[in-house]
Amino acid sequence: KLKPKEKIKGNISKYLLRESASLKIPEKWYDMPKKGFPVPFKEYIKNEKYYNIIKEEFSQSYVKEFFNVDELMRLLDLHYKGTKETHRKIYTIYCFLLWYKEYFLNN
Repeated sequence: KLKPKEKIKGNISKYLLRESASLKIPEKWYDMPKKGFPVPFKEYIKNEKYYNIIKEEFSQSYVKEFFNVDELMRLLDLHYKGTKETHRKIYTIYCFLLWYKEYFLNN
């Protein structure tokens, strides 16, 4: 329940956390810049199981309201076969479809 000004000192984010960590771990670890939590989606969709899950979602009837389904399948197949890296587009579209289904179709 810290105030925002207590969380940052100058341009150092998570200041108190870093100070606490400095007592227990090496400086190179607690002083690292922030980074995201990467998910190896690029590799996942080259796995037949996950490829089929996404293909099934792309085949749902509501998808054609937003996208050209043939083009989605083409992008998915290009990546799956290793012809072209299209994983970022696939991931973005897949996330949108899951969001749409959850908040507009399931409620």
